[in-house]
Amino acid sequence: MRIGQYIPTLLYGGAEAITVALHKGFLKAGHQSMIIANSAEYIAPRFRTELLAHGELQLLRTTPYSLFGIKRFNSLAHECNFDAIISHLTPTLMSALYNRVFGKQIPWIYVEHNPLSFLVPSPRTWTRRQVSRFFYPSLDRIAVVSPHIKKLYFDRYLPKFSDKVRVIPNGIDVKNLQQRVLSVNQKSVRLSLGIPSYAPVIGIIGRLVNVKGHIPFIRELIAQWDSFRPSYPYLLLVGDGTLKDAILAEARGSPLEHHLVMTGAVADISAVLSIIDIIIISSYSEGLPVNLLEAGAVGTTAIAMAVGGVPFVLSDNPEWMCPPGDYAQLVHRLRSALADKDNQAAIDARRNFSEKVSNQFDIDVMVSLYIKELEQIREGYHAR
Repeated sequence: MRIGQYIPTLLYGGAEAITVALHKGFLKAGHQSMIIANSAEYIAPRFRTELLAHGELQLLRTTPYSLFGIKRFNSLAHECNFDAIISHLTPTLMSALYNRVFGKQIPWIYVEHNPLSFLVPSPRTWTRRQVSRFFYPSLDRIAVVSPHIKKLYFDRYLPKFSDKVRVIPNGIDVKNLQQRVLSVNQKSVRLSLGIPSYAPVIGIIGRLVNVKGHIPFIRELIAQWDSFRPSYPYLLLVGDGTLKDAILAEARGSPLEHHLVMTGAVADISAVLSIIDIIIISSYSEGLPVNLLEAGAVGTTAIAMAVGGVPFVLSDNPEWMCPPGDYAQLVHRLRSALADKDNQAAIDARRNFSEKVSNQFDIDVMVSLYIKELEQIREGYHAR
């Protein structure tokens, strides 16, 4: 099967990583795959170089919402003789409609990574739903990354389209990540980051932006700092973003100041992941966080806000979750998890978490679900 993935504008963090992982998964499964983007700027350099080198990235060099761009994409889809399209972000809905009306009706799956930000009442929310009602009929399927998105968004606000929705969870290359982490020299990583060998490490992996909740978590961590005595942790923040200066300002003059390490964006997560004892997910909103799956793959405890798809992944570990916005509880659970991390119950919980991620959230599982849906769509086309 020849599959094209369309990225019209900038995808962030986990969504972009999942798109590239899906592309590689299609290739691994013996399919032909291509990523199409309007501009090279919409693909992170760590992915862009490899994709271009292998001829797996096509650039339209148009603006996302232009009629020329829509026609250019559909022409390219026909030139490449794609058997199916998987698209991301709202601008691609116009291309899907154009394909339905003027094209040869290529099977089309649209991925909603996290539409729950549109639940907050606002003119933007109303506009988004009206746009959805107009464009969704042109889609064959709508993929969502966890059941909560279907329940809270589609079943509640857009029930007319619920029959098109399929839950296809994010997936990662579990074995590859495990092997990379095992090959890391943890002593060298700690030394390079200035973290003592004896110190526990807690980490947040993700963009430094408001929705990730770094600031309220750091404030609460500082407020409860003395309760970590005598093993004060190091906080490792992995990622770039607009909050870097604000985070440094929060830590300045506090006990955390000399226990805060910021790496910026990293091309390979395995090195930092190898030294983290506990992953923190402090977000206000999530789809299905990739860093949670990465933690599970390598058997790392994840203390998380019960937002988005987090309860879907951590259904067997309720003691690791906190009510959304309860940062005092988040730090309390973090402290307990650090104190108990060498207990047999904690070791068993991490092992079971790793097995669950391997069995349910591996890239091969995600790819097989997409292929199953695409084949069913094609069968339906042939039956018409």
